[in-house]
Amino acid sequence: MANTFTWTFGVNLHTDAGTITSTTDSYTADTDTSFVASFNASSVNSEVDVTATLANLKALYLYADADMTVKTNSATSPGDTIALKAKKQVAWNTDSIFAKPYTTNVTKLFVSCTNTAVLRVGFLADQTP
Repeated sequence: MANTFTWTFGVNLHTDAGTITSTTDSYTADTDTSFVASFNASSVNSEVDVTATLANLKALYLYADADMTVKTNSATSPGDTIALKAKKQVAWNTDSIFAKPYTTNVTKLFVSCTNTAVLRVGFLADQTP
């Protein structure tokens, strides 16, 4: 039997008037590529080997505990450059109203940060759609 992985995304909005919305959506695929990487202060273009094919993605996330810049595929001519703010996640799924944060397939990540930092990245994908 093939592996299946499920991620659940939730959105909650509460105001002084009470709960406005509380929704969850789940996404299932056959591949979960998630990792945690630590970086020393003053890291510049530290290389992380990870791959993702955009056409196969069902969901993804990036999260860092400190401000950092993440470049894809090349440190000098990146496919994409993402400025992550400390403790602010970037999350995308196939129902998102926002575009994927990546515009090209990912072959590597290059991370730069001023302070010591931990990066969490995940790709949920169907490799055999």
